[in-house]
Amino acid sequence: MEDFTNDRTSDSRKSRAIKRTKSCPKIQSKQVRPRKSSLNSSDNLSLKRVRSCEDVRALSAVCCKTAPSARALGDFTELPIEVIHVILDYLPIADISRLALSSKSFRDVLIEWMDTVRPHNRLLPHFRQIVPLLWVLPCLAVDSQPQPLPTDFRLDCRRIGGLLKRLTCLFSTQRRLNIFKRFADNIEKIVQKKITDGRTEDLTRAASGIILHSFIAGWDRSECLNVFNSLSRMYNLHSLVERHLGDPNQESWEMHRFIRLHLRSLFLDFCAESDRSIWVSIVFDPAERSHSQVAQLLILLYAPIQQGGKIDWTFVDGEYDPSIVLVDGHPHSFKFLADTLMLLPKPSCKLLDSLFGTPWTWDHQSIGALFLFLEGSGGHLMKEFFRQLSCCHDTVTACWILTEVVEVYCKFHDVLQSSNVNHNVSTVTLLNIFQLTLNCGWNQTEKNQIIVDTWQAIQHTIRDLFQEFLITGNDDKMLLYLDILREISTHLSN
Repeated sequence: MEDFTNDRTSDSRKSRAIKRTKSCPKIQSKQVRPRKSSLNSSDNLSLKRVRSCEDVRALSAVCCKTAPSARALGDFTELPIEVIHVILDYLPIADISRLALSSKSFRDVLIEWMDTVRPHNRLLPHFRQIVPLLWVLPCLAVDSQPQPLPTDFRLDCRRIGGLLKRLTCLFSTQRRLNIFKRFADNIEKIVQKKITDGRTEDLTRAASGIILHSFIAGWDRSECLNVFNSLSRMYNLHSLVERHLGDPNQESWEMHRFIRLHLRSLFLDFCAESDRSIWVSIVFDPAERSHSQVAQLLILLYAPIQQGGKIDWTFVDGEYDPSIVLVDGHPHSFKFLADTLMLLPKPSCKLLDSLFGTPWTWDHQSIGALFLFLEGSGGHLMKEFFRQLSCCHDTVTACWILTEVVEVYCKFHDVLQSSNVNHNVSTVTLLNIFQLTLNCGWNQTEKNQIIVDTWQAIQHTIRDLFQEFLITGNDDKMLLYLDILREISTHLSN
């Protein structure tokens, strides 16, 4: 009985062993590839969200085939920082800008690279090419006619500004401006050290202005106001401007030049045309300053410059010889002055009156020169000015201004024809000024008086030019004056 029981037990064990053997086939040496359906929805979502090679390898080890080894490529961030800087020297600025968005760690590497001399060296070939050409900033040009900068130089400066924009997009405004100023100061030091055979200040200021406005492109007015206030504190511009407005005669010409150089090169001369009205309203701040203070600042920034770098305050002085000075660069000064005046928020005739008394009373020729460029966008200001004259029945002043407008146009003619500035001044402009003046509230008797007196003054000018021709034999001025009168008469007859 005991033997039968043992045999039965052994038979049952054998049968269970046989079942296990049939249900579990032999493990083959070939690796079994998991079916595609073994990835559930959560695994698929994880696969879409992987961000690094380590995540790919970890996920592949679990549910995918083994990923190929990436050890041959290595990790770029494990290279020494000096080697990374050398590699960056061979990359275009546009590619480095895209690289700045890859990670925070690489952003820090690029910010450290920007503090070295390497990015500044990219601008050195431009400086070596432009410095011998004696390029001058628009705010320091004696003839006030801006010279165009090479396109490649502007483009590289804009790319550097775009790189700074991407590198610092998560920083506060103050920290971003500190990085910009450090970069601008380094440009000035490096260029002065490596280029010693020419004047480099103008180009470094131009580069800083272009980089700044590429750096802050797209910012709204409140952000631009923060930029202006921060940079004004860095350069101590606020206190210097207030001192000048308090007592202009006590400041030295070097101080005037410093204020003019920084306000125009940083904020006004290199900004985008679409942003110019914003910067004009911020720099001149007419809401917080009186008309007299705005007029003083306008003259400080846009009066002509003499050869030694001093501001020519005599350009509106009736006692000064205008026949020499006006043709020597004043057309562009009056052009920039008129354009800036019209960009101010709600310019009024009171501001125009204050301007005509700064730094002292303007003569009729200077007023006529400004009106020549105000005719297009500033017609309402001129109409308001002449309406005030009509209220006072001041036909004499109106007559003299009209006479001087014609004479000033003759003196400006050759300079404007050869200028690369879009001035939009022609004989049609003169005709519009005449028509606007006569339609500002004068009675018929006063209109007739203005026409008669203006024609007599024009005849007197023609007589003087004819006498000059008889003495010198040069009839250029006389013929130009007569041609202008002929064109005006042609328009009147049409």
